[in-house]
Amino acid sequence: MHLPAIQAPSRRRTQARSGRARGSRPGPGDRALPRLQLPRLQLPRLLLPLLLLALLLGGCRRSASSSASGASARSFYLWRGELTLDARDRSTLEALKVKRLYLRVFDVTWSARRKRPDQTPSLRITGTPEDWVELVPVVFITPDVFRDLGPGRLPWLAGHLLDQIAAVLGPTRFRRTRELQIDCDWYPTIRGPYFGFLRELSRQAAARAGRRLVLSATLRLHQLADRDAAGMPPTDRVTLMLYSLTPVRRFGTQNALLDPGVVEAYLRRAGPYPLPVDVALGLFSWAAHFNADRELLGLIREVRAADLDGLAGLQKEKGAVYRVTGETRLGPHKLLVGDRLRLDEQRLEDVLTVARMLRARLRQLGLRPPEHPILFHYDPEVIRRFTGGRPLELRAVYQALEE
Repeated sequence: MHLPAIQAPSRRRTQARSGRARGSRPGPGDRALPRLQLPRLQLPRLLLPLLLLALLLGGCRRSASSSASGASARSFYLWRGELTLDARDRSTLEALKVKRLYLRVFDVTWSARRKRPDQTPSLRITGTPEDWVELVPVVFITPDVFRDLGPGRLPWLAGHLLDQIAAVLGPTRFRRTRELQIDCDWYPTIRGPYFGFLRELSRQAAARAGRRLVLSATLRLHQLADRDAAGMPPTDRVTLMLYSLTPVRRFGTQNALLDPGVVEAYLRRAGPYPLPVDVALGLFSWAAHFNADRELLGLIREVRAADLDGLAGLQKEKGAVYRVTGETRLGPHKLLVGDRLRLDEQRLEDVLTVARMLRARLRQLGLRPPEHPILFHYDPEVIRRFTGGRPLELRAVYQALEE
């Protein structure tokens, strides 16, 4: 989910450039009622099991029908520094029937110099959005935190995160919180400390809240397809991230954000997952900026094909690659002759294709639609550019996962 921060590599011709570049008892006064003596009924020996079976089947039917009637809680990630929702935002979210916002409260990275975890500035919350939408705090943690932090410090890390989450949300919001989510793209060698941290976080969160909080973790497609190798996080549920699927640094990547063919290949290998699986789909795009040596210099955010087609100094090559033929600028970004841009764009038709593909695979596996279909992320400008100024078209994406 986290958008990667790319640092420009050292290169021979960067000297002239600068700035290049996730039952109660009766109470007093209660009168005791006389006990009624009822006749004892003699039921046939086989009748009681049959009655129990009928009740069980009836309960299953009610559960299934309630799920089919649209019990999903449509959601958005909010991945920016401040949560401010005005009347127009509320109108859009209510029209889309959004019930949840997953808030990135802060990131945790590893400081090699200080040899300890570092925390990014925290989310600022203004207004009272929880009056009409549920808030789920999310913490993004880079894998190197679990690679370099000693196992003895995992309880400290869990406690520190809970302190910081409570500080961001405030006491009232923290008491209302029902779920916490951790976003970390773990791999096999850090699985032990990461899973240990999740267990400790769950234990401490329950102790502080005086009740058990739902703990969720993000899941990538390769972790879903290769569950034996990746392991399964000790959480209550997972959120499958269906974007940022292939290496962004590799120049030959077709589309690092969303490639339906890649999704289909992973889903064919995926079997039933023991935990409830929510699903997140992306709305954003970027241009990956490479130098003449095909080294990644950075990512230019929220670029669409319309921004590149017809831009002076750019020539379209094979696929979604553009070559810089004359020094030019894309917004504040300077492009030099020989540089290349690869457009990694998530289009509405491709997102719908992936959503339907996933729903079809879930049916094959006998699994229900995701309880929380999530879009990444809520930003009016991102949504405007993704939908061409028609935000209610996002209903189709939610519906594709719910049908």
